[in-house]
Amino acid sequence: NDKKYFYYVLKHPTIRDILEGSMSGTSGRQRVETSAFKNLSVPFPLPAEQSRIATVLSWFDDLIENKKRQNEVLEKTAMAIFKSWFIDFEPFKDGEFVYNEELGKEIPKGWEVKPIGEIVKIESGGNAPQDEKYFIDASHRFVRVKHLTDGACVGESDFINEEAIKDYKLKLFKIGSVIFQKSGESIQAGRINFLPFDAFIVNHLAAVDNNKNNSNLDFIYCCLKQIYKELIEESSGTSLPYLRISDIQSKIVVLPPQTILLKFHSFVDPLFQKIITNQKQIIVLRKIRDTLLPLLVFGKLRVESV
Repeated sequence: NDKKYFYYVLKHPTIRDILEGSMSGTSGRQRVETSAFKNLSVPFPLPAEQSRIATVLSWFDDLIENKKRQNEVLEKTAMAIFKSWFIDFEPFKDGEFVYNEELGKEIPKGWEVKPIGEIVKIESGGNAPQDEKYFIDASHRFVRVKHLTDGACVGESDFINEEAIKDYKLKLFKIGSVIFQKSGESIQAGRINFLPFDAFIVNHLAAVDNNKNNSNLDFIYCCLKQIYKELIEESSGTSLPYLRISDIQSKIVVLPPQTILLKFHSFVDPLFQKIITNQKQIIVLRKIRDTLLPLLVFGKLRVESV
């Protein structure tokens, strides 16, 4: 029997619901009883077909993992350029430097030190719709904390309808906006993501909107990646960690002249655009895989050869 085939069988929502319904134990320590697996009835095609089904589905998973690895390398490259330019000042070593008292170190002459809030506007998300009526005929993306990833891009979203947008007065953030968590237990993960699509966001998140195709957003993304962990540490000690928008906006960063920002943008924007493109493709690949999975597993679609 093909182990990969049974891996995909157990990923099917119907099978998962059956197993989750048999879980026992206290909250946070629940487990599926062995007897639930022994009594579970699952589709059982011939081994050769099991193998073909697993091959088709794993092809999608392999593509997804490949694009995730690409994105990891692309983000690390962008952050390395940022560090070289704006932390170590390596391309500007031959120029004149001046001492900055706020930072306690020398920076290139002509550069400024400004609070982030003077460079970009940081906005909070809105309240999350609760009633089931807000999810009927839903076609507008709504991003929650659970949709943030350890990579550079939001992974997925829920969907809400026009009524939810109107009743909750939600603001739409454009593709390419930078979002991050400002409250909640998982804030310690320090996730900062680009939006790979237009979306509304929950009030546990904050965003720098890409409403005017802001060429400084890649710079701000990298700045936030540098200072976010520090901000979280400063807010630690509370029972429910949170970041005030005002605290984020008051954080100072080194701001080079616009000509240098534009040059930096020309280097890293293609990297971030590729990341967003890859993430869009990952979403499509997951959707195709998840559509094929029940059709293949339950024999509604047959794989004759691979």
